[in-house]
Amino acid sequence: PTLGGLMFDGAKIVQIETDADQPIRASSFELGFIGDAKEVVEALTAEWRRRGLGEREVSGSHPKRGDIQQSVLDIELDHDPKRGLDPRDVFVELDRKLTPNRIVVTDNGRMMGNALPTLVGARDAESWVTGTSFGCVGQGLGLAIGAATAHPDRPTVLFAGDGGFMMSLQSIDVARTADLDLTIVLINDEMLGSEAKYLKPLGLPLDIISASLPDVPSLARLFGGEGVVIELPEELTALEFPKGLFMIDVRVDHNVDVRGAW
Repeated sequence: PTLGGLMFDGAKIVQIETDADQPIRASSFELGFIGDAKEVVEALTAEWRRRGLGEREVSGSHPKRGDIQQSVLDIELDHDPKRGLDPRDVFVELDRKLTPNRIVVTDNGRMMGNALPTLVGARDAESWVTGTSFGCVGQGLGLAIGAATAHPDRPTVLFAGDGGFMMSLQSIDVARTADLDLTIVLINDEMLGSEAKYLKPLGLPLDIISASLPDVPSLARLFGGEGVVIELPEELTALEFPKGLFMIDVRVDHNVDVRGAW
């Protein structure tokens, strides 16, 4: 998780485990604890304060968020506009257009990767929910319904791939019956894209993982909402977000793997 020590170069690493037999896996950790993470952190904080230790200045400069976004956009990922939109451009534009008060929920999958949390922000940590448990796709919609139900006064936005979304499609009806303010952004490469990394090295055709979504605008209307298909940059720029259930089918270049931007 620390990229072999590169992510937090020079920082002291504290590893907390609940199992005494679990090996410490952090990169170059200086301090190891056995216990509940919350209790250990509270104990460390209390001891820090008891000793009268204050805040320490962090040396070095920190890049601005815009600079980080641009560094991800500048990486060459063989995007061809004829094949669809670059998902990174989609993320940046939606980050700009969505209300700052949003709750962001993600599914798992190839189109989420590391680029999505780098390019799309939320106002605080509690406003960002990641559906990556056990590395499975299809969890995002359930999490988004939970977030929208818990915070009816704030819009919830789900980012999901087309394959993961279809695994939990039936749950959309809750958005209708509970009158949730839920926007669903479908990053649609028309395939089960996570499997491409296994097929390509073996020279196997990608048509065996090809898949298409049903008519998303019609599907949204069936569940009492609205929906659009986005294929061009100008359509994305002109996008508006109605309250209630809103589904966006964004057609992206299947050849762009955003994990390569990390």
